[in-house]
Amino acid sequence: MVNKIAIIFAMFVLFALFYYTGTQQVDIILFPMTPRQELPLWLAMLIFFIYGVVAAGVLAGVDLSRTKGKMRKLKKEKAVLEKEVASLRDLMVTEPEQ
Repeated sequence: MVNKIAIIFAMFVLFALFYYTGTQQVDIILFPMTPRQELPLWLAMLIFFIYGVVAAGVLAGVDLSRTKGKMRKLKKEKAVLEKEVASLRDLMVTEPEQ
């Protein structure tokens, strides 16, 4: 239900943005070392939104790879500690506790 409301709201915002700024033009540089381009405002905002989505995806991927590396390291450490605990359980107690 929340997803449908968010999609409807996003569509409304995009429609309003397109309708009310359809004639406004902006000069922007889309990529470094490229000439300026004149684009409608709504298209420029959409392009930079997509840039943001791509950047967020890349950063999320980097964070996920770091987390996976830490998880592997912790799993190895857990296995070592479990072996130590198992070996300590297997030791026979030769002297009674006082």
